[in-house]
Amino acid sequence: HVEMVSKDGKIMLFLRDHEAKDAVTDGMKASALITAGSQRVGPVEIKPAGGNKMEGVVTAIPAGATAILTLTDKTGTSAQGRFKLK
Repeated sequence: HVEMVSKDGKIMLFLRDHEAKDAVTDGMKASALITAGSQRVGPVEIKPAGGNKMEGVVTAIPAGATAILTLTDKTGTSAQGRFKLK
């Protein structure tokens, strides 16, 4: 499970495993491509920030944007998800 929060010029991810326990993010990597119509921001690099948190810096998030997240774990397995940003 991934929760994405955009606040104060940052994108933050909070990860939990299938048992709803915090997932350690060490060794993981992620990126987000943010789009709103023809506007594109990124990809934004998102790095581990301790515990179950990952963070990336974003210059601006257009109103009504969608983020396409790519998350890669320590083994190299990747997954993608789409988030509507507010």
